[in-house]
Amino acid sequence: MKKIRNIAMLLIVFALCFSVLCAPAHAATAQYKSTQAFVDAMSAEGYKYTLQGVDQDGDELVLTTFDTDNGSIEIRFYFDQNCENTYIRVWNVIDYDYSDVREVCQALDTLNGEYKFVRFYTDDYDDSVTASLDLIYRNNDVGEICMEGLYYVVNIVEVALADLAPYNK
Repeated sequence: MKKIRNIAMLLIVFALCFSVLCAPAHAATAQYKSTQAFVDAMSAEGYKYTLQGVDQDGDELVLTTFDTDNGSIEIRFYFDQNCENTYIRVWNVIDYDYSDVREVCQALDTLNGEYKFVRFYTDDYDDSVTASLDLIYRNNDVGEICMEGLYYVVNIVEVALADLAPYNK
């Protein structure tokens, strides 16, 4: 009886190990073609991401995080249901004291003047800075354009983190 129980435990452990090893092969499937093209491109490059699914606005969300020399950057990709565009947001690039709002706005004006694609603005609701980039594409270049947008956002927000560091709480 004890031998059968040990064999059963061994089989359970083997099954759990096997399912963990096969987990990447069973990745979640996106609902929108554009989202799937992006997560395929992310997977091909070896990047980690989380497919959050469709939100209350009908946008499908993909979340990824990058650690840089200047801090961690959590990037959200929102794919529209028409598969025609994606908007990228980095919420809470920094949190600042309201007393610094004038200096923060001046720093953001400088950043917005230096960078063509990524835009920075303050969120008066919680005294934070948001970075944004909107993308449009055709069906055949979704993955490529979204990956390019990802690279722009990571590189520019990393510089912005350093520039905005004096105002970060």
